[in-house]
Amino acid sequence: MRLGLSLLAAREFTGNGIMTINRLRTLTEDSLDRLIKQIHRDNQGAGLFIPFASQQHIHAIRFWANRMHIIGAPYDVDDIDEPLAEMWSESKKAEQEAARTVTDLVKIPEAFKKESKWRVWKESVVTYLHSKIGQASIPLAYIVRERDLTPPNQVYNTVHEQLVNMAILYGPEYNTNNGVVYDLLQSLTLNGPAWSWISGYQQNRDGRGAWKALIAYYEGDAMQTRSKQECYDVISKSSYQGVKRNFDFSAYVAIHQQAHQDLVRLGEPIPENKKVRDFLQGITDPQCGNIKLNVLSNPIFMNNFAQTINYMASAIDMISKNSASTARQISHVSRNESGRGRGCSGRGHANRGGRNNNRGGRGRGHAHGGRENIDDLNDNRPITRAYSRDEWQSMSHSQRNRVFRERDRMETARTVAAILREEGPQNDDVSTITGTAFQGTNGGVTQSSQTASVSGNTRSIGQVSLDNVGQAFSNRRRLNAITWGTRKVNRSLGSFGSIPQAREEILHCRAELDSHADTCGINHIARVLEISGQVAEVSGFSNAMDSLQDIPIVKAAVAYDHPETGEVIILVINQALYFGDKLTHILLNPNQLRSHNIRVDDVPKHLSSTSTHSIWVEEESLDIPMVLHGIISYFNVRTPTLQEIENCPHITLTSEEEWNPYSGHFKELEDEINTSISAFKISAMSVEYRERSDDLMANLSNEDQK
Repeated sequence: MRLGLSLLAAREFTGNGIMTINRLRTLTEDSLDRLIKQIHRDNQGAGLFIPFASQQHIHAIRFWANRMHIIGAPYDVDDIDEPLAEMWSESKKAEQEAARTVTDLVKIPEAFKKESKWRVWKESVVTYLHSKIGQASIPLAYIVRERDLTPPNQVYNTVHEQLVNMAILYGPEYNTNNGVVYDLLQSLTLNGPAWSWISGYQQNRDGRGAWKALIAYYEGDAMQTRSKQECYDVISKSSYQGVKRNFDFSAYVAIHQQAHQDLVRLGEPIPENKKVRDFLQGITDPQCGNIKLNVLSNPIFMNNFAQTINYMASAIDMISKNSASTARQISHVSRNESGRGRGCSGRGHANRGGRNNNRGGRGRGHAHGGRENIDDLNDNRPITRAYSRDEWQSMSHSQRNRVFRERDRMETARTVAAILREEGPQNDDVSTITGTAFQGTNGGVTQSSQTASVSGNTRSIGQVSLDNVGQAFSNRRRLNAITWGTRKVNRSLGSFGSIPQAREEILHCRAELDSHADTCGINHIARVLEISGQVAEVSGFSNAMDSLQDIPIVKAAVAYDHPETGEVIILVINQALYFGDKLTHILLNPNQLRSHNIRVDDVPKHLSSTSTHSIWVEEESLDIPMVLHGIISYFNVRTPTLQEIENCPHITLTSEEEWNPYSGHFKELEDEINTSISAFKISAMSVEYRERSDDLMANLSNEDQK
């Protein structure tokens, strides 16, 4: 009567078994509609009719009773009236409209393959479950909520929040939703590290139990200690050296903020002062030097991490804009033997510092300027000597580069001298080849500009270098040639193309996976660390293409900027073919990497739900994610600086052992595996055959006894 029903209509509902509000709750929308139609048909002669508004009120009360049941709240028949029905009719309408909106904005999470990615994976699963509505219009996220029981008198801002935190964890709706969540977890963890923790819940399809098992392991005491250490490692290893491709100051800030948020969640927050000091410690960009000093001298910044970030972000942005606006285009540089001042040595007296021959700056020193002079460190010793750690750290960037250049020159000279000893008169004096005499002059090293007689030819210092040493090598004999299909490698030193000395310019390119390139190939972007002395003849995919002769086999390095931490990692590639500028991008043969225990997953993620599409270095726990250029998998690399090669961690991608891509050893290993698999299958079939034979004999014996 309170919902606008006549007494006869109310009796019809009770006559059809709807005696209680709980019985009404258990009806579905369709069942309630069919019941109303049946009442109309049965009472056509009696003139019974249930108005449309009353029908909507009945549906709203059913919805209200079901919702109260879901959240464990009481629902009594005495509470029912038209205002209640109107209110819940509006709520029902709003939820139905929301359910019709686009629900695929949140993508299904990726498969869980690495334990170090637990936090990100967990958040992606919870976010996805919030977007999915299960039975009784409940967001599936309630299955994985933290608490079984919610605190009493808790106030929630939205219906979604109330359902996630208050929905009952029993009943038919829960059983259905719980099974759906388990199916999702199984599909995401199958064959991964987490599968063993949830496989025991497969029979009952217990999604909540499986989720709790994952939480207990990955967020237990042992794992929390490990997670804390990972956060500290991320903070200590992250660095900002200036804007790089795919890594700027905001990315550096995000790394620290995420690590600190994780530490708070793990119950180990870091004091503000320590946050700021760790943050400043990782910033090595020279442009930020004054900004760091301002922060260190300001107690407000030193005790407020958020204000420090805001100040530094604004200051760096201002510096970047000013640098861009004041940049000059220089089309020509005129070099002059003399600098500013008297004589040939720049400002000051002759032979006493100044800018001379494009070296050094202001100050005292012998011929090289104050900042460039490292002769005081050597004390009559050669500049190419070994330096202690303290000596090396005290050098400037330009001083270290000078040492590297001299070492390159000496290494080249030794190689040429070794060649000449085999081909001509004995000549063990390296200085006659380099044109450099190591003699003490005022405590320093004096470089002579004399020419050197090499193999009957007169060469200046600049001529004997890595750029043209191939001419000296060309006089050597080729011995023990080994043909690998279209490649030919000489075990002795053979002629090879020009390999330039280390350059200061930083260039970028892609490192692409190419399974048809039988050997890794590098270009001028990489830095050549060693020259093996072997060369190869390399042919293209078509016989119509000319082959490349005397391609050097080298050991090279590229720099990889980690996209998550900003850490610079030097990737070393052994037994690589050096093509110089003839190769646009670096080519990596996946099997050459795999032969060095590097895991290469070259299947794009959109083609396999289990693919990581990355290169995984197990010993270093390094994951190099790859992206696609068309169908080609690649990651970005660049030229490493000499300082980075000296100080950054090195990870070797390919073995130093001689690489023969057409060795019969690969086929032998493959045949051994295939033989083992076949033997296992035959053994399994034999066991099954014997078991069936025993069963058959037992059955025949029983028949005979009968």
